Formats: sequence, structure tokens, C-alpha cells
Amino acid sequence: MWSHYADSHRGICLEFEVTNGKLFGCDLSKVIYQETYPKLTVCDEINFEFVKRYMTTKSFDWSHEKEWRIIYNKGTGRQIYPADALTGVILGARISKIKKNRIEEWIFNSNCKVQLYQALEYTDRFGLQIIPVKSF
Repeated sequence: MWSHYADSHRGICLEFEVTNGKLFGCDLSKVIYQETYPKLTVCDEINFEFVKRYMTTKSFDWSHEKEWRIIYNKGTGRQIYPADALTGVILGARISKIKKNRIEEWIFNSNCKVQLYQALEYTDRFGLQIIPVKSF
């Protein structure tokens, strides 16, 4: 999913601790992959369960992602996660040296206890290798 969601491997991925099947106090939901959109009729009540079903349904074409999502129902706008929930930061395989240094400085100054990883592209096959770089 790096090429779709992390600026073609130039971004980062945040790793969070999941506690008792919850992230930030919210349930994790496995994405359902299917051929058609979820149906909505004038008789349907648009409630949290409907929104959850809609937000966790994707095209079968993306089933290789094996994605999980959270529906964070805590208001709108910028959300702040608990700092101790962050356990790792993965640097994209094509991240610039400037961005890498900026991320390391950010982690160091935030006093987070995290593991820094680097994603590396394999040279002989598809996929990524995620290797530990530094602990903070």
C-alpha cells in the first residue's frame, strides 16, 4: 500500500500498539472485499453500523491488502493519539535524506519510545523488507 498511501514510498508509516483488539479505544474492523458497493435505500437508517459497513467495504481488486480499519467516532478535525500508543515509525524505501533527518529529529524531540524502521525494496522480487534502524 506504500505506492498508494505513502507518496510512492517517499512517506512514512506509523505503527501503533493494539490493546485488547482496540486502537485508541476503538474496535478494529476487518475490511470486506466484494464486487459491488454497499446498498443504500431510502428505507435504510444511516447510523453508526451503516457507516461502519460502508467504510470497511472495498473492491475485491484490493483484497491483497488484507486491510483493517478503525472508525474513530470522536468528533471532527485534527485528532491527537496518545503518545505512548506509537511504537514505531517506518521510513519509506524512497524517502529523501532531508525527510529522514527531519523524522529522526521529530522523534528525538518528542521523547517517544519508538523503534525506527527503514523499508527497502527487494532487487530480485516484488515486496519490501522492513529493517530496524534505531531505537529511541
